[in-house]
Amino acid sequence: MNKFILNEEEKLRILNLHESANKRHYLSEQEDILKDEKIVTNHDRTYDYKKSGEEYFYKLKNAADWTKASGKGLESIKTKVYKEGGSTNPTPNVGKSETAFPFTTKEEGDKFRAWMNKYYPKTSKSLQLDPTGLFNNSYMKKAWNTSLDKSVSTKFGVSTYGDLYNKQVLKGKETTEPQTNGKGVGKSAYIKDKGGVNVRMSAKVNNGGINNIQAPKALYRMFKGDADGKIGEVVSSHKSLEYGDKKTWYKIKLIPMPKPYSTKFQKYGFVREDAITLK
Repeated sequence: MNKFILNEEEKLRILNLHESANKRHYLSEQEDILKDEKIVTNHDRTYDYKKSGEEYFYKLKNAADWTKASGKGLESIKTKVYKEGGSTNPTPNVGKSETAFPFTTKEEGDKFRAWMNKYYPKTSKSLQLDPTGLFNNSYMKKAWNTSLDKSVSTKFGVSTYGDLYNKQVLKGKETTEPQTNGKGVGKSAYIKDKGGVNVRMSAKVNNGGINNIQAPKALYRMFKGDADGKIGEVVSSHKSLEYGDKKTWYKIKLIPMPKPYSTKFQKYGFVREDAITLK
């Protein structure tokens, strides 16, 4: 048998060919992985996102390491960043409510959240509006301005969930006071005492600060109105809710408070007839 002898040069050539083949195979696999990775850097100003195979990751823009997404964060990245899956319900159309966004406390906001989730659960799910949360974030404002379905809009005569809530809930509360004969409606109300007047949330006295309007305490505790003592316009008159009180109560559309408080307080309040003068 003849022996096949390789010199050193031939050995090196074969070894290099083997290493090159391995390297090409390794790079090919890496290229396949990179092709299957989708990195998004322009979705928002805070995070970058990466999809690798069937897994999703995120990181702060100035960070080096990626964090694997899970739970609600995973679903949010899949649906919002990569536009995959999500609810089968169409995304509601966002319009513009005729009623200004009214909430100034978490309690008020949670009542609207609860109303939306109870009566319009599919829309609430599409909007990702939780039953409780911040009262003035983007989810709340989007829900407030979201357009109603045409059939619902036609039925109630309003175009957005905010206007419907205002009509069914907020205005509903305003009309719960037993009304009288409309005495004084349209007239201006002026305080009798220069020290101010307690403006109530209902036609009921109560003692101290109970039932008072929600006014910034840093400004004044009692409503003083403008330089002439005017506090607003009468929109309706009511019987007292308190037993034994025979006085008439006026519901007042209050004048705006000085900036920056003009949008931070209750717009309507009740004042008893003996505390004001109508002109």
